[in-house]
Amino acid sequence: MNQKSELQQQAGFQELMLCEREKCTGCGACAAKCGSGAIRMVMDADGFLAPKVDSALCINCGTCTRTCPVLNQNTLTRGVPKAFVFKYEVPSVLSKSASGAAFSAFAMEIIRRGGAVFGAEWMPDHSVRHGMAENVEDLGRFRGSKYVQSDATGVYPQVKKVLEEGRPVLFTGCACQVAGLYGYLGRDWPELYTADLVCHGGGSPGMLAEYMAGVEKEHGAKIVDICHTYKPSEDFDPMIGRTLRIKFSDGSTDIHDSKHDSYLHLFLSEVAYRKGCYSCPFSRLPRVADLTIGDFFGFGVLKRRKFDTHGGVSAVLVNCEHGEALMDRVISAGSTAAESVNLWDCVIYNHNIWKPSREPQIRDELFETYHNGGFDAVQKKYYGAEGGRIQRMKNVIRRVLGERGTVLGMRVVYEIKYGKRIREILAHLGS
Repeated sequence: MNQKSELQQQAGFQELMLCEREKCTGCGACAAKCGSGAIRMVMDADGFLAPKVDSALCINCGTCTRTCPVLNQNTLTRGVPKAFVFKYEVPSVLSKSASGAAFSAFAMEIIRRGGAVFGAEWMPDHSVRHGMAENVEDLGRFRGSKYVQSDATGVYPQVKKVLEEGRPVLFTGCACQVAGLYGYLGRDWPELYTADLVCHGGGSPGMLAEYMAGVEKEHGAKIVDICHTYKPSEDFDPMIGRTLRIKFSDGSTDIHDSKHDSYLHLFLSEVAYRKGCYSCPFSRLPRVADLTIGDFFGFGVLKRRKFDTHGGVSAVLVNCEHGEALMDRVISAGSTAAESVNLWDCVIYNHNIWKPSREPQIRDELFETYHNGGFDAVQKKYYGAEGGRIQRMKNVIRRVLGERGTVLGMRVVYEIKYGKRIREILAHLGS
C-alpha cells in the first residue's frame, strides 16, 4: 500500500514549489544548488522524486528559482540538427548497448582525454541514479536503457568540480536533466559536452521498486542484474519487439518479451509516466544538448543501404558546433561507422525528438489506483487496459507484417498524421 506522501502532507506545499507540481521534471537541480540545504528530493505519492522545501531553512535567496529549468527555458541556442546513423563497431560493447552504442563511442573519447563521464546506473537497491566514470571499465555501468527516471541530484556538483579541474566532461541523461545541469552551472563550459537521450517519459521509481520486490518474492531469489533492452541476437529489431533479461542470485536467468512483463508493458504503453513528461518543454526541436542519441527505427528497411545495421544502430543529432567537434574526434578515432542522413528520416519514426508523449485518459485514474493499492493493484487492473490493448494490437500487426511491412505501414500513417506538423517545425528551424 502506497501511503500518502510526505509531499502531500506538507502544509503550503504548492506555495513552496518552484514550479507547478504538474510541470516539475524532477531533475533535482534546485536541491543540488540550494546553499542553505532547504530543499531535498523526496518521493511523492506517484512514486517520483520531487523537491520539498523546508521553510525553516529557506532564506528566500531565489537561487532555486533561477536554477529551475522549467522556469528558465532560455537554454543555449541550438541550430538545425545534423542527423547521422551511427554505430560503434566493437561487438562486445554493441551487444550490451540499447541501439548502436553511440554513448560508448563518445564516452571513450572523453575517457581517452582524461575526463569524466556521467550517466545513469542501477544501484544495489534497484533504484537508478546518475554516477561518474573515469575509466573504460566503469562505462559498462551506464550502458543500456533504464526505463525509469534516474536521480541526478548528487552528480551536478561533481560535474562542476571536474570542469573546475580543467578536465573534459560528458554528461548524458534525459533532456530535462541536461537542462537541469545547465541551470545548476549557470553557464556553459568549454570542456562540457552534453548528450540528451530521446525519452518517452519517466517511469515511476516507486512503482519499479514494488514491481521488483514482487518479482523477487515470486521467484524466491534476489535480483542481481536487470536489462530492459536485452539483445537476444544481432538480428534483433527493437521496432518489432523488446526483450527483458533478469538475473537472480540463485544463478537463474529469466528472458522474456516486454509484452509479458507488467512494468515494461505499462511503461511502453505510455500510461504511467511522470505528469510533467506529457508536457515536457525539452522534448522538442531544437534540442537542449550538444548531441542527441536515440533509436533509429526503420533505417535501411525501405531503402537498401551499404551501412551494416546488424547489432543495432543509433540516430545521432549533432545540435551545435561544440557537438560537431566531439563527433569529428570520435569518427577520427576509428571503430565507428557514421553516415549523414536526412533529418526527416530520424523524426518521422521517433516522435519524442520533437514532441512529448500524449497523456492517456486513464493516467490519473491509474495513479489513484496506485495510491490506494500499490503496484499490485495497478497491474491487476491496468495490465492490458487501454494503452496495453493498443500496444498488444500493434505487436500482433508488426509480427504479421514483418519488418518491412511494419516500417512501410508506420511511415504512411505517420506522414499522414504528423507530416504537416514536422514540416512546419523543420521549416521554422531553418528560417
